[in-house]
Amino acid sequence: MIGSFLAWLTLVGLVLLVVKSMMFVAGSKPWMRVPNISGINISHLKSVGVQGIIFDADNTLTAYHKGELHPLIADTFHQLASEFKVTVFTNSWSEKRHQQLQRMFPTIPIVNHRHRKPDKAGFIEAAKLLSLHPQQMVMVGDRFTTDIFGGNRVGMKTILVTEPLSDGEEPPWYPVIRWLEYCIFD
Repeated sequence: MIGSFLAWLTLVGLVLLVVKSMMFVAGSKPWMRVPNISGINISHLKSVGVQGIIFDADNTLTAYHKGELHPLIADTFHQLASEFKVTVFTNSWSEKRHQQLQRMFPTIPIVNHRHRKPDKAGFIEAAKLLSLHPQQMVMVGDRFTTDIFGGNRVGMKTILVTEPLSDGEEPPWYPVIRWLEYCIFD
């Protein structure tokens, strides 16, 4: 039992080392950090040429897989959506989750669920949905290895949400993964 656990732990360590190396080459540091999206300064974004925002859904706009904006950030989201072109990009494979997001945001394009962060294709699709170049956009999310790495790979500015909007219902390994990411990339 202990031997298999140690083997698993070693494998995880090796995978993280490879990911860390990849992220070092491509750039894993966020352009900005905020506790949640309420910390985003609209004037500052406009002053550096940002015209569009890609939002991660879970833990950035909603608690994990919830069907409504988190009350802590709802007003700020609506304000940002009135000032910038916005889209939502989630890593959920679930067609049900994508339909839920489309109901939540009927006037906002949702990146097709066949794309997975940090793959460049989804970020490029997001830019096309907003008729912008990646350099005119910012990616906002709570994960280094998906949101920040992916946005940086295509030349977007990136904003890391440092206090994810969790209600305790996310899978138990998510906080562990997030903690590991902070240990490695922060």
